[in-house]
Amino acid sequence: KSLQKQLHYVDYYQILGLSKSASAADIQAAFKNLVREWHPDRFTNQQDKESAELKMKKINHAYEILRNPYKKRMYDLGHDPDDDDMNQDNDVDFSDL
Repeated sequence: KSLQKQLHYVDYYQILGLSKSASAADIQAAFKNLVREWHPDRFTNQQDKESAELKMKKINHAYEILRNPYKKRMYDLGHDPDDDDMNQDNDVDFSDL
């Protein structure tokens, strides 16, 4: 399962152009800037519009993970916050959130 996790690893900080020490305000600001840059409505060419839609899906997903303190903590600890099995993992302590 560890190898599988490595194969599917996505760097959400990199997608938003942030370092791992980014604050909540940094995350929100980066998201807003990227939305302005990559919103599909800004593109007239269909291929560019489709490319921007794919990019926006990645940006939105990264923001969804990093703006949520619980999911961000899971991610920062090396767990997949989208993994339903993680919700039942008793080895991860999130009590300090």
